[in-house]
Amino acid sequence: MHKSLSGRTRKRILVLVDLWLIICAVLLGSLLKSGASESPGWMILPRIILISAVLQLSFYYNNLYDLKATHKFIPLTYNLLHSFAVAAMILGVVYLLFPGLIIARGVFFLSIGFVIFFVSAWRYSYVRILRRKGVAENVLIVGTGNVASEIGKQVLQNANSGYNLVGFWTNNGRLPAVPEPVPVVSGYNRRLFQWLTGRNVNTLVFAPGEDERTASEYLLNEVNQRYTQLQILRGGEFYEGVAGKVLLSALSGADIPELRKAAAKRLAWHFKRVTDILISFVGLLISLPICLVTAIAIKISSRGPVLFAQERVGQNEKHFKLLKFRSMRDNAEAESGPVWAGINDERITPVGRIIRKFRIDEIPQMWNVLRGQMSFIGPRPERSCFTTQLEKEIPFYAHRHSVKPGITGLAQVRHYYTSSTEETVGKLEYDLYYVKRMSPLLDLMILVDTAKTVIFGAGAR
Repeated sequence: MHKSLSGRTRKRILVLVDLWLIICAVLLGSLLKSGASESPGWMILPRIILISAVLQLSFYYNNLYDLKATHKFIPLTYNLLHSFAVAAMILGVVYLLFPGLIIARGVFFLSIGFVIFFVSAWRYSYVRILRRKGVAENVLIVGTGNVASEIGKQVLQNANSGYNLVGFWTNNGRLPAVPEPVPVVSGYNRRLFQWLTGRNVNTLVFAPGEDERTASEYLLNEVNQRYTQLQILRGGEFYEGVAGKVLLSALSGADIPELRKAAAKRLAWHFKRVTDILISFVGLLISLPICLVTAIAIKISSRGPVLFAQERVGQNEKHFKLLKFRSMRDNAEAESGPVWAGINDERITPVGRIIRKFRIDEIPQMWNVLRGQMSFIGPRPERSCFTTQLEKEIPFYAHRHSVKPGITGLAQVRHYYTSSTEETVGKLEYDLYYVKRMSPLLDLMILVDTAKTVIFGAGAR
């Protein structure tokens, strides 16, 4: 049984092969156009780095490193064309400001032509390879209940995840709730094991319902004896690897110690605190002109204070005053009481709509970070009137308070804005994933995604 590439490994391959092809294209263009008279390699290196950086940033912001968006030809074509156009415009501006970075005009256009050809050919070939049988890891999900069905949906929706769903196993005849027809098998007999071998199943995902547990454990023992190299994963663990969030319905009391580990990572917290102070101090200095213009616009356009202070729940459920630029009319909740902001909320002022779209209203929270009440990255702090209710209605909700709340976070960049208890469940799944897997690398990824969110003004209300 072969071992396929994980989604994370595939993403790294995309980045590295793109980089290698861009470098080869520029070097080939330089060699063909200028021949032996071209400048030494070390002199052209800064220009290659510039072109590579601009192109790959453009690829990133056009979702060409999003595994969910790179397995279909039409979206891929559109994103590639848009990326090349944006990169060309950015390079044009850079060359206008810094003429010393320009490669000879003939070399530049020839190199870009090679880049377009090489990268496009590679990306289309990559999609074709993915569609071939035997590339993805074949998965059998044990169970057909709610948890198993959610796992199946994720595998089917993420064609580039590195997994291929070959079927479900059950002992009760229940069919899984998935969008596509998938084989359902049962029993522990010779016929089942021949089916497993014929389908080249590499991974067994253990996600039985309560009425399937006893029978599925017997199946697991049989499989362990017959297939020593078969990978067996818990349903929740597998789901996290594919979806990048926890599956709330798969959590149990056994997961609580893991959720509490984050608070015990002292070295990680010291590093995070130093990073928070540096980013917030520099951020406040850089954003001073924006803050000044925003303050004047708020004061001129509507009555009320420029800054808005509101009590929020922080780490270990300690309360603090969160600062924001006021984006709603003064005393917006005087009649309605505490409510979530909705789409096209009438309480938001014209200036408020702009500053919320580009997250400018969040800038004053850097002061909360400097004071140690917040981190730059973490779950979004909520109001106590909401958290009290949410803790009663949503299991494990209180565990998001085991870390400091953040200005931005995984849920903020991956999930849409929530305005109800039902929508909050989806956001909580990202928050708990961050609590379980908090690391400097994950923080860096969230910062990069935050920049993309701010630039495109996504997710604001």
